[in-house]
Amino acid sequence: MTTVDTATITVELPDAFDPRWNRLPGITVDGKKITLNPAEYFFRFEANTWLVIDWQTVTDGLLGVDETEAASVEQMALEFVKAHGRSTSDTGEVLSIAYQVYSYLFRDEHLATLGLPDVTAEHLKMLREAATFMALNEVELDGHISNVGRPRFRAAARHGDRDAG
Repeated sequence: MTTVDTATITVELPDAFDPRWNRLPGITVDGKKITLNPAEYFFRFEANTWLVIDWQTVTDGLLGVDETEAASVEQMALEFVKAHGRSTSDTGEVLSIAYQVYSYLFRDEHLATLGLPDVTAEHLKMLREAATFMALNEVELDGHISNVGRPRFRAAARHGDRDAG
């Protein structure tokens, strides 16, 4: 049987998270400081290592690539992960890198070009925060889901129910 370290995880991120995350068991948000109690946060927590790439490495080496006839962007990304990915058991580092990634993907400057007038900066903030937490979920190479945390999109995705959750 595998024993996984369930010590409390604390990380300070660049921006304050919505205090409503405190409603979920195992999550404590105090401005920019996030504390997770793995025993309460995870439905399943069997692996405490993640494959990560430093965000600066991604911005320097991957964001500017263009698809070619010989390689799709997805194939280039897989090769990049093989070349630069490293294992970490530092959950705070996983959350920090995830927040950088999702801050880039769900940035406010996209609002003008999305063509979705009902999407607001607050929606993008919610996506950044939820996706950051969900980065701790993990699927093994054999398809086994080893880590499952509490945040998910189901409530926020219901049509017409903006206050669900």
